[in-house]
Amino acid sequence: MNPNNIEFVKRITLDECSDWILQEELRHITGRYFSVCGIRKLKQEYVLIRQPELGLLASLVTSHQQKHYILIQNKAEPGNLPIYQWAPTVQATLSNYKRVHGGRSTPYLDYFKESKIDVLASEQGDRFLNKFNRNAMRLINDKFEIHFPNYLWIELSEFKNKLRASNKINTDLRSVISSSDWTFMSESHVPIFSNEKLPDRIKSSFQLSYSILDKIKLSNALRNLIKASEKLHEHSEIVPLHSLKSFSIRSEGIYKKEHHSFVQYYHIRLPSREVDEWCQPLFHLSGEQVCALCFIIEDGSAYFFLRLYNDIGFENRFEYGPSLQLSSTDTTVLSSEVTDLLKKERALVEIEQTDEGGRFYQNICRYKVIEVDEAEKNLFEADSGIWLSLSEIQQLSKRSKTITNELRTCISLILSFI
Repeated sequence: MNPNNIEFVKRITLDECSDWILQEELRHITGRYFSVCGIRKLKQEYVLIRQPELGLLASLVTSHQQKHYILIQNKAEPGNLPIYQWAPTVQATLSNYKRVHGGRSTPYLDYFKESKIDVLASEQGDRFLNKFNRNAMRLINDKFEIHFPNYLWIELSEFKNKLRASNKINTDLRSVISSSDWTFMSESHVPIFSNEKLPDRIKSSFQLSYSILDKIKLSNALRNLIKASEKLHEHSEIVPLHSLKSFSIRSEGIYKKEHHSFVQYYHIRLPSREVDEWCQPLFHLSGEQVCALCFIIEDGSAYFFLRLYNDIGFENRFEYGPSLQLSSTDTTVLSSEVTDLLKKERALVEIEQTDEGGRFYQNICRYKVIEVDEAEKNLFEADSGIWLSLSEIQQLSKRSKTITNELRTCISLILSFI
């Protein structure tokens, strides 16, 4: 075996992390890709990823012999668990597809110079500072032959099954399909939400929910975002990393004082990537995050509770996210009712998913879709969010800067049944 083809992700020190320097921010010597910066707001301190460049997440889809196909790349990322997960046809930062790294070009990029389906969608607001990706999907006529390794056409039924599997499809591809026209996910000869894995009662409630579009409620949902954002007046400031009192800077990483290491440095060799070998920092968060999208069935239709979030990285902006979202460092004491909701046996579907492996090292989040009953509805207060039908959620998902990365992953679980 050629030793140069062996994959590895190895922990190193900052001195060994070539091309990265720590000044007021931790940054690449080119000034491109991303940096790690300190943030202070209302005496609270944070370390966030600052990546002003717009990323591109884009998928090609087609129909062939009355079947739908999506072109995926089996993409290696250093922080994935496992390293290879299905990704969009194109998943690249501006620096990547402009080839700042001097490596190989990005396959199929030319297909997305113009796209009719295009949404600017945020990254995680508690980890990125105002970071957006262009989410795009393009329908083409031909299922062409593939000439690049690690790319393959996946038939839609297989793809939907994998959406219900842990750590198979990355969050970027889940984001693309959630932001697109959902009708692509439904075979034309099969009624919508007719998946045999759905209980009949839930199947019919999802079908009815997808047919209900209350324009007044939808307008209220958008108005809620604007009103909530107008009440925000406190601005965050970027400060030198060394000035943060809640974090310590060491040669082996950045540590949050009351928790474990926060940022670590890695030497990476992945021969399938545009560049075979490089060094970079990755965020490493302890524990497991939980995101749950809850629904209730009323008058035969399913309605889902979307909660308002103003994460530190959103600045003075709200977005809609999951019904419940608990981080690994959350000190909130959960009520017995919420604890019961989050029990595994309550979930209609549940997966374990690592965060995007180009920025995070094996950070795990557990995503769930859970039915609640009338007695549990009071856990979700009207002033913190809104109950919407699937059709209304789809309208929000096609709007830029409106729903969170975490909610889009939850939506992808629902779309696995469509």
